[in-house]
Formats: sequence, C-alpha cells, structure tokens
Amino acid sequence: MRSIMKNSIINKIKSAIVFFVISPVILSAQWDINVSTSQEYNSNPFRSPLPEANLISSLDLGLQREIGQFNLLYYGSYTGFDNSQDRNYYWHQLGLYKENENSMFGIYGEQRINKTDYNYFDYYNLTGYYRQKIESQYFFPTISFSGTFKKYLQLSEYDNFFLNAGISLNKGFESKTTLILSGTLNYKYYFNSIIPTQNVDLGMYSRRGQQGEQLTTTQLYTNLRIAQSLFENTGLAVYYTNRFLFGDNESLNSGYDYGFGDESDLFDDPVSRNENAFGAELTQIMPEEIIFKAGYEFSSRLYPSQGIYINAIDYEAGTDRTDEQNYFYFGINKIFSLDNDEMFNLNTGINYGFIDKNSNSYWYEYSGSNITLNLSLQF
Repeated sequence: MRSIMKNSIINKIKSAIVFFVISPVILSAQWDINVSTSQEYNSNPFRSPLPEANLISSLDLGLQREIGQFNLLYYGSYTGFDNSQDRNYYWHQLGLYKENENSMFGIYGEQRINKTDYNYFDYYNLTGYYRQKIESQYFFPTISFSGTFKKYLQLSEYDNFFLNAGISLNKGFESKTTLILSGTLNYKYYFNSIIPTQNVDLGMYSRRGQQGEQLTTTQLYTNLRIAQSLFENTGLAVYYTNRFLFGDNESLNSGYDYGFGDESDLFDDPVSRNENAFGAELTQIMPEEIIFKAGYEFSSRLYPSQGIYINAIDYEAGTDRTDEQNYFYFGINKIFSLDNDEMFNLNTGINYGFIDKNSNSYWYEYSGSNITLNLSLQF
C-alpha cells in the first residue's frame, strides 16, 4: 500500500514539473518556483565498513509565494537508489516566515517517509526560529534562536526537543579580509530516554523502563572563519570549529542501520561529541562566470558517552569512541539566464567529494567517494 502511495506521489511531482516548465510565464506571476534534479554516483552512501555503491537520483520541487506580509514556502524531495530501492524515501517541508532588512522569524514543519523495511527513519518535526541583525559601528552582529520538537514514528526513545541560541560577528577590513566569529549553545532533551542508575552494558541505549535521570545533552559550538581576497577573482577561506560538551552528557548510540549521507539522531549526531576541525576553501571565478570551489577539512572527534564496537557484533562500554575524519571536495557551477530579465535561470553544477574516516569503533571506520551532477530550474 505504501509503495503504491510513493509511486503516486512521484508521478504527481513529475506531472507538476512538466506543467511548470511549459507554463513559466503564468506561474511566475504568482509563485517563485525551483525545480531541480541530481544524479549521484556514491561508492558508499550509507557510510559503512561494508560499502554498497549506488546511483542516487533525486527529484526536488520548491515553491514560494508572498501572502500579505508573510512568505509561504514548500519543498519536496524524492530520493531513489538503483541498488537499494528499499531505502527510497520522500521528504518534504512546509513553512511560513516574515523578514525585513534586519530580522527574520518563522515556523516550518518537516516529514520523512520511507518504505516499510526502513520506516524507523520516519519522523516529523516542528521548528520555530528568529534571527536579528544589530546595528554596530565596529562589526555586524546577528543573534539567532530556534526550537525544534522531533518525533520518530517507530523509535520513541529518540523523540527530542532541541534548543539553540547563537551569535555571529562579521567584520570586514580594507585589506579585503573578512572575519566571522560565531558561537551557538545547543541543548537536547530526550522525552523517553533516561540515564540508568546503575551501569548497563548496552550497544544501543534504549532506556524505557529504566530508573534514573532524564537524558539531556548540552554543547557549545564555536567557529572562526577568515576569508581573504587573493586576486581579483580568487578568494581563500580558512576556518576552525570546536564542539564542547558540558558535564557528564549522555547521548543515544546508533544501533540501527545507517542513514543516507547525513549526520542525524540515528547515525552520528553532531550534538553528541567533542570536536576540533580545521578546514580551507578556495574559490575561483573563471571565464564565462564559471565558479570553481575546492576544499579540505580534518576533524578529530571524541564521544564520551559511547563505547566501541570491537567487531560487527561485540560492544565494549568501557572505552570511549574516537574518530578522525578527512574530507576533500571540489566542484564547478554555472548559471545560465534563459530570459533578458534574468528571472528564468538554469543552474548547473558538478561536484566530487571523498571522505576517509578512521575510528576505534568498527561501524564508524569507512571511506567513500561521490560525484554528483546537479540541474536546477528557477523562475
């Protein structure tokens, strides 16, 4: 039944895209529209020590429209895997926001729908946020606040409420140098998971029915970024990122099959770790306004509340998990204007990425590469 529903959804999206492409003049008077697709070859999309290569296709639709003083937006995406079709999933988001020159606030909801074998990834969430720029003679500060309620339909122990508050300071200099310093305080509260009052050797924390304190995590995230214009069309940015956990924080280990390509509650939650990361990115504007980017990042991570998998099955609770990750990427991008007013644009890009991760925990040591072709139509 769910498979039939998924096929129906994607067929409707395809029909809508055809309509949008042949009717841009009519629709653009009412909606800002983005239709995009990506074709990706990934040697290890599920980030596993046992890689399973896939050709990954995504179909995306974005709609935005002004309603009085507010903006209504919708994004929808269907992702399919050629060798792992039982992992195909649909994700969408509906939001409402208002912005002016110095502030923005809004609310949005998300939902992910997977096939039956992987429906433990199914979730929905609701997020409210606020951002405010502050006038200053010396720098340009921006403060932000957000709160998210997230509900997993199959895994209630992962249900959580996530709060963060942050500030970003931006300063430009006559030397064509830009300095950006940002900091965010993250807090995550798990509704249905607790810290047990006695030591329990679990490879996956599933604490329903245990006695103890409610599981929470508090983390400070800081980032320093320095961007420098080297030549007329060349820029270099370097950055340092730190994540710091306060107190004896706990987190939920991922005992489930890995998700696709992201860091999430069920795979490798970034709020659950201490981290130091260093990176650099080079940007070059080439002839015909083709933009080339290349970057590298190294990160060292410690998970003080997680043990390690000695092998695929055996779990050791007495040793903290530690990881080191190298990531390299490059890509080119070009925008083609399809009308004289530059209101109807085709955005094209090709990107390559390589990740190599070393860990003392079996399920988190892996490597993989991907190459992606992106096409996006905006009008």
